[in-house]
Amino acid sequence: MFAAGTALALYHSGVELKLFPGPSECTGALRKAGSFDDFRSSLDKMKVVSCDRPALRIFALTLSNWNVLISAALAAIAFRAARGGR
Repeated sequence: MFAAGTALALYHSGVELKLFPGPSECTGALRKAGSFDDFRSSLDKMKVVSCDRPALRIFALTLSNWNVLISAALAAIAFRAARGGR
């Protein structure tokens, strides 16, 4: 589980660093519209967040960079525990 999280975080970090292309679209949460006109109106007002620009940096690392470090550490701890190590 943590290894998969590490892989996904590595992918996101790579997209932010522009090492490889990310998804063509980044979308927000879906909301149920009452009618088609409400749906079209919500599309006009929706602000799409770019996936390749970090929203926040903490100690010079983006949140996806922190996710890589923490997920990798948790994966290592879980792997060691599964093998019976202390």
